[in-house]
Amino acid sequence: MARYGFRLFEVELREKLGRKARDFSEAGGEHYGTMVERLLKTRLAGQKLVGYPSTGSDEDGSPDEQLAHRNKPALLVDDVLRTGTVVRWRAQYGRYSDFDIGLGLPGAPDADLRDVAPTRGFRVVLNLPAKGTKGVLAVEDISRSCPVVMLARWLKQVSQDDVAHRAAEAFNKGGTKYEDEATAIADAPWWRLAAKPMADEEHLRKLIEDGKLERIQLIRKGSSVARTPDTREMELTIRALSQKKQRDLDKIVTRWFQQRSQEVDGPPPTDAEGAKDLSALLGEEVEALGFDDGYVVINDGSKKQISPSRLSDYFVYALSNDRQPSDLAFYEAVGGQHKRIARATQTDGLEWPSIL
Repeated sequence: MARYGFRLFEVELREKLGRKARDFSEAGGEHYGTMVERLLKTRLAGQKLVGYPSTGSDEDGSPDEQLAHRNKPALLVDDVLRTGTVVRWRAQYGRYSDFDIGLGLPGAPDADLRDVAPTRGFRVVLNLPAKGTKGVLAVEDISRSCPVVMLARWLKQVSQDDVAHRAAEAFNKGGTKYEDEATAIADAPWWRLAAKPMADEEHLRKLIEDGKLERIQLIRKGSSVARTPDTREMELTIRALSQKKQRDLDKIVTRWFQQRSQEVDGPPPTDAEGAKDLSALLGEEVEALGFDDGYVVINDGSKKQISPSRLSDYFVYALSNDRQPSDLAFYEAVGGQHKRIARATQTDGLEWPSIL
């Protein structure tokens, strides 16, 4: 039975491959929310998208042209709506596989599953400030499936396509500073969203309380003779802790979260610093071994690797274990959860207008 929830992401606007956050109101002369609505409606809605746009296929694809779609994700955008600077849409998302026949119930016909990608409808909400650099993206999660990566890549691609089309049109009309069309297109700015998962300390505390410690894994990286980076030189696995050390571990993980969410002073910790924290917990002899990577594995029904860089990847806010909520219930749950963590994530300037 499917489990329904959602993930929250803090988003920033970037120009081309730049790393500086740009104001959402200044995306090539229009608000980025206006741009997203236009791109979704004119370049994505109703289009069956197969694979990722960067390569047209994923690394699991078959070299056989007749089977080239196997194992690729599939996406169909529809129902694009905008209220102020909030853009909502639905994404049918699934994956082509190597199944051939779907058996019907007794007395019902079977279904040919070749060249068919079973999909589910995922709701997406993009909430941006009228002016500012931090927004929120909410994407529905269904049984740990979430199309956020494919959506972000296709939005980036259609932004590039749209800008290239406009630059070519402007060049062909004449009066531009460019000597050739290719240079005009290459110089034109396109836009992309940079997203990172959002989470809250209450959710983390529940994960720690409900989960069972499976192990602490510490890693010391080295270089091989061929100087291949990230070669594992030594690993240490700890599968049990005393009650006191377990409490200390809980405090360490909570502090990682607080530092990454900027609830306490100081830069976000790295995985190398996390490894030092775990080594110190285990004693001087372990500290002396110089581990520079590591993580904690907690099982709360599924195994989760937790380290400073991995902390937010597992925060799925649950909605239902049996039935997909209505669009209104989904939107209100997303807005309500964001309001609870807005201050901690520095996104408290956003409004959630009524969609009734």
